[in-house]
Amino acid sequence: MDKKTNVQVNPLYGFAVVIMEAAIFGLLGEFWYGSGGFMAMAVLSIVCGLAVMLSLVPFVGVGLEAYVLWWWVLPMVLMRSGLDASWLTTLIVWLNLSIGLVITAVMSYVSVKLMRGV
Repeated sequence: MDKKTNVQVNPLYGFAVVIMEAAIFGLLGEFWYGSGGFMAMAVLSIVCGLAVMLSLVPFVGVGLEAYVLWWWVLPMVLMRSGLDASWLTTLIVWLNLSIGLVITAVMSYVSVKLMRGV
């Protein structure tokens, strides 16, 4: 029996998750860094959330995302905000990398299935 299931996901759910993550980490940044910490952590969280889209590339997506986050996004945000790296910035990056790892694994599985014609 070939039974196909059609799954539809509203793309606004991902946007809502990024905004909630930015608000939570922004509040933590305000408590940790003081004045200006909210905006810096919110920007870092939003940019890291957008970088998760790089993990849609099968097999190497999480590697691309890790490179962009560690070598481009994190230094840029920290330099522009004047803050130092801490457990909070590392947590934001690792959380987004773990989400990206799951997405890359799913996309790799789907691409292998499509290549086999199943």
